[in-house]
Amino acid sequence: MGRAPHSTGWIFPGQAAGTHRSAAAFTARLRRHGLPARTGRNIALLALAEDLPASVLSDTLGISITAALQWARRAARDWNAYVATRP
Repeated sequence: MGRAPHSTGWIFPGQAAGTHRSAAAFTARLRRHGLPARTGRNIALLALAEDLPASVLSDTLGISITAALQWARRAARDWNAYVATRP
């Protein structure tokens, strides 16, 4: 009592020691609180697609370049200005 909880190093610790919470368990918990996981994921991808070129988005998230290009199109981002400003 009165002590800080033991830090596991995981942001969302799982039930088994030293593991993270599974995506399915995390999604179920979000749904119980009325938070749709898919909507949050899509908003996060759109925000990233606004800030990163498709090639960087693809490499960073491990998604295909085709999917990254589709997210960039949805975000309506034109990267010509980005390329022009690079040294």
